[in-house]
Amino acid sequence: MIKLLLNLVVFVIFVLVVIYFLPRNLKMSQLERLADFVPESIKEKAEDFLLTPAEKREKIILTLEAQLTVLENAVNPEAKEIIPTMRALIEKLKAENDELSFAEIAKEKLVEQFLKQEKTAPPTAP
Repeated sequence: MIKLLLNLVVFVIFVLVVIYFLPRNLKMSQLERLADFVPESIKEKAEDFLLTPAEKREKIILTLEAQLTVLENAVNPEAKEIIPTMRALIEKLKAENDELSFAEIAKEKLVEQFLKQEKTAPPTAP
């Protein structure tokens, strides 16, 4: 019984590590699918655990952009003067966040190549 539990824990850890190192776009699409079935609180915990720091920053940038759009629609003229500066800062954050390191580029290429091989590999007979 303990051996089964230990194997289950090791398997779950392995799956989580593999998911953590998946490319950003694949991971985000899977999290979106998960959002349909899972409560919001569990989804947020999963995102906190599975997303890399760059992906977390990207999510925050998207939230900032949404809030800025709401602010643009406000009537306050002082707020409208600040908005171009805020847009420029968000664009700068996006540019810095989108710069991929060598490790991220290599990881994405390896996963792409692996997925292509899986799709083109002929099925094996039992």
